[in-house]
Amino acid sequence: MDLIKPGRATHSIPRVRRFALKVQQLTGPVMAKSLEDTTFYRYHRLLALNEVGGDPSAPALSVDAFHQAMRIRASEWPHGMTATATHDTKRGEDARARLIALTELPGEWASAVARWKIQNAPHLVLDGETRAPSATFEYMLYQALVGAWPRDGIDETFVQRMQAYALKAAREGKEETSWLNPNQAYESGLHAFIGRILDPRLSAEFLNALQTLAQRVALLGALNSLSQTTLKVTMPGVPDFYQGTEFWDLSLVDPDNRRAVDFAERADVLASTQPPDWAGLAQRWPDGHLKLAWTRRLLELRADLADVFTHGSYEPLEVTGAHRDHVIAFARRHRRDAAVIAVAKSFAAFTRSGRVWPRAESFDGTLRLDGYGVDGIGGEAGPRQLPLSALFRHLPVAVLKARVEGAANPARKLIRA
Repeated sequence: MDLIKPGRATHSIPRVRRFALKVQQLTGPVMAKSLEDTTFYRYHRLLALNEVGGDPSAPALSVDAFHQAMRIRASEWPHGMTATATHDTKRGEDARARLIALTELPGEWASAVARWKIQNAPHLVLDGETRAPSATFEYMLYQALVGAWPRDGIDETFVQRMQAYALKAAREGKEETSWLNPNQAYESGLHAFIGRILDPRLSAEFLNALQTLAQRVALLGALNSLSQTTLKVTMPGVPDFYQGTEFWDLSLVDPDNRRAVDFAERADVLASTQPPDWAGLAQRWPDGHLKLAWTRRLLELRADLADVFTHGSYEPLEVTGAHRDHVIAFARRHRRDAAVIAVAKSFAAFTRSGRVWPRAESFDGTLRLDGYGVDGIGGEAGPRQLPLSALFRHLPVAVLKARVEGAANPARKLIRA
């Protein structure tokens, strides 16, 4: 059917525009409800990828592909927002960082889940041919538990949070139950199952195994989070910080991620970590104070080099040596000022699979600083380079204030952990 007929165009064009506007207004909600609020609660391969704006089937991104994406971003969207958490995230940014670490322990994870399913089989709630939870939902629960596992162990509040999360996840998935047609029997079974597997009197063996693995994944996740925070603040774009994420953010989906934030505690920690003792903060990493102190250091640098991070180009830097594939390094430069950034990744190899904090000497490689001058690195002639063991002295992340070679201004100070 022709929407615009000869002789009636002036009357029909506004109608067509209104129709197009209505369609445009509907596409966002339709996508959100079908993908983010349905598919993301059905497809559980790796929950860290089931995030707003994400792709659950996304493959790993190579360092070269990351560099290419960042060069395009610096050119096309230099002021785009970079958010790792919002009011609508499916789980906290640090819970996702933990779950990403499972990709480094695939064999252990598969074996652990197989054992847990056997251990928890007596706690399933059966009703004819229906079981609560379903097999796929049970696998999702184990990931959710590892991602949100508290550093001091579980209590009744944690159990209630997991039960509330499971109910929402089940209804959003719309397989066994839904918001419009709730299946009370399935939901009651789901509530009971979680209560049983998180009861030390009924599930001591499972809980001990879960806590042992969760503690290792927590360390890998914390290291991932430091790299994630560093990239967020220094890559092209404007970093956004959601309230409550100043320490490790292990929240579940809303309303869990909208709980009250203790800002007074954060203010106290800011005061007590100035100047920062990076070795001490790393030793006490579970309390999350390290993340807050490092975030402050990054924001101080960003304010000091405002033009570099607002208008600067993005330049990949070369890393050589055995562990070159474990490091992302780049420079942001604007006129004569520059910042050099390096973060490590894939930490299982440096932590005995999450059992110990990585030692600086474990990193075998060199960051090449050709084209940049930094205090104490190299001479006036020849290539400038820095061993990763020196770069990652206390933390596996580093930021260096530098000058572009040939500039007249004096060398800037090295800032690193």
